[in-house]
Amino acid sequence: MKSRTLVLSSFCLLALTWMGGCGSGYDGPRLHPLTGRISINGQPPGDSFKVALASDDPARPSPDLLVNADGTYQALTGFAGKGLPGAAAGKYKVVLQALRGGAGAYQPGGQGPTPGVPQLPQDLAAFGSAETSTKEIEVVAGKNEIDITIP
Repeated sequence: MKSRTLVLSSFCLLALTWMGGCGSGYDGPRLHPLTGRISINGQPPGDSFKVALASDDPARPSPDLLVNADGTYQALTGFAGKGLPGAAAGKYKVVLQALRGGAGAYQPGGQGPTPGVPQLPQDLAAFGSAETSTKEIEVVAGKNEIDITIP
């Protein structure tokens, strides 16, 4: 009876140790679900822009927004090449980046600091960095559904 209990205990300990190694490995601040809808000049961003949230706290990772064609989004916080769903609690600035080939991209013959590099349209240029963006959101503990309208 004693050896059976020892074998069963050893098996359970081994299983728990193995399962503990199957986690994401993320050891940053707790992530909270963040979803909503984003519109830029009244339209979903489509393939024109990458949308990110910039944190001013180095201990709080800055998530990207995975935006669908209809403008609905989900926040993903990058870790080890993966996007974990959610964002840490705190305030963030909304930052845009023009994508090559999208409607907001640099067009040949247009004005931009680097030819061939996508540029934000003039009316959205302030949203190109955390220092100049005027759009801020706050993520709180628990589920967050935040609609973002730019400008």
